[in-house]
Amino acid sequence: MKTVAPLCLAVLLASAGRAAAEAPACRRCVAVYGDTRTGHEAHRRIVGRILALKPAAVFHTGDMVSNGYSEADWKRFVDISSGLMSTAEFFPALGNHDRHAPLYFSTFKQDPKTPWYSVDRFGVHFVVLDSESPFWKGTSQGTWLREDLAAASAKPGLRHIVVVLHRPVYGTGHHAPDDSTVLGPNLAPLFQKYGVGVVFSGHDHLYERSQVDGIFYVITGGGGAPLYPKQEQPAAFSQVFKSSYNFAALSVTPEGLLCEVFDDAGTPLDSFTVKPRPVPAGAK
Repeated sequence: MKTVAPLCLAVLLASAGRAAAEAPACRRCVAVYGDTRTGHEAHRRIVGRILALKPAAVFHTGDMVSNGYSEADWKRFVDISSGLMSTAEFFPALGNHDRHAPLYFSTFKQDPKTPWYSVDRFGVHFVVLDSESPFWKGTSQGTWLREDLAAASAKPGLRHIVVVLHRPVYGTGHHAPDDSTVLGPNLAPLFQKYGVGVVFSGHDHLYERSQVDGIFYVITGGGGAPLYPKQEQPAAFSQVFKSSYNFAALSVTPEGLLCEVFDDAGTPLDSFTVKPRPVPAGAK
């Protein structure tokens, strides 16, 4: 497959030494979106809107393509996303449609044995999980996650911990009620214990903001895949629901992590702020 080469994830992780020293404040310096799949024109519009903000880093919540084994699908995805990949660090999370396919790992130069990782940017610790692999206690990913969160929570310079994965932990869309029965009990207590402030996911093709035990759970799966309507009766944890193409832009401010959400026309859909986590006890 001949593609425009994206920024190599291995190179990005090798440069992690400079992450902690990055500026502690920035405006719309990080973008998050996902579930691009088959809606190529909507995907182009979303990419155009993100490019206009000139973010330094972009996180994709998974399902980049419809069939992870299709060369044509990956070529189209990279063709549409090449502007982002050439101007921003691009951090992917595996989705079910990406299928742990060799083309996913070769596109992003990622080790198929450990498709989970973390990076520090702008005083924020980003944890990218593989929700298509076991993540509960005792598994390779589960052990890594516990160690990573414990280490991050002890760093005084990291004022926010953000998690990115494909399947939603909480939500009221098509998939969320089923997924939450597995993800909620296994992940939510860890997130609460270690001070995670916001969790971004996809899988449901929509935008939804929920809050459970003080943690924001955001579904931003409106990158181009066919949109889903609300499926479940209103839930107390669900705060905002939009069946719309969308992406999120993050700003690091003295007040906290500002999340602004826009649709593919640039219309604001939502805005909220994640408060900084407390400085660890005993930290200087």
